[in-house]
Amino acid sequence: MLFLWKRLRRRMTTSRQLLAEQPIEIENSTSAPLEVMIEMNPDRYVLQPEDKMVIHAHPEAGALGLAFFDGGVQIYLGWDSGPTVSINGQIVEPDWETPGPNAAR
Repeated sequence: MLFLWKRLRRRMTTSRQLLAEQPIEIENSTSAPLEVMIEMNPDRYVLQPEDKMVIHAHPEAGALGLAFFDGGVQIYLGWDSGPTVSINGQIVEPDWETPGPNAAR
């Protein structure tokens, strides 16, 4: 019985950890801007070369996912519709004004 309780307790702790904040880091190591779309809303951000983005998400029970497209990445954060996003250590708001990598095409 003690063994079963330890296993159950471990699973409960793991479940709580899954609901906790999940930081996701993205670094633009290219020489061109990188467009980052964060879904549920969607929110758009543009990372300049060498910028580092940290997304503080609470994915709840939904799955995390990535989809790459020409010049960018789309991130699905489960059911989190309001993650906190920072670029180079500064909290930022979605940016629909900055031209992305495909603007000149």
